[in-house]
Amino acid sequence: MSDKRRAVKRRLNDAGESESDPWPDEPDEFDPDSLTPDTPIAGNSGAADTETDIDGELLRGFYAAVVLANVGLFGLSLGAMVAYFRGQLLLGGVAMLVGTSALFRTYQLVDKHGGSE
Repeated sequence: MSDKRRAVKRRLNDAGESESDPWPDEPDEFDPDSLTPDTPIAGNSGAADTETDIDGELLRGFYAAVVLANVGLFGLSLGAMVAYFRGQLLLGGVAMLVGTSALFRTYQLVDKHGGSE
């Protein structure tokens, strides 16, 4: 071992750092439970059953609105790209018409089920 390495090791040891533990002030392992408050987790007593609390028509309307919104956005964006980049105005126009009508139907569903409240 060279004299320079020995001098560096001696300085590290004098500073309180050893080879086995280069960071003695750091914790050994992170404890994720230390970030949360110590509150007991409530049981399921008194909790409402989600299947019986939601109206079936409302649930069907929600899923229909989600699917129609996705179809509408896809149709509008794809139609605009086909019309502009490929120059196929008829196919792009039909896709945009389908997308617009799907978004309009989505608006009707949301308005019917009280989406403006």
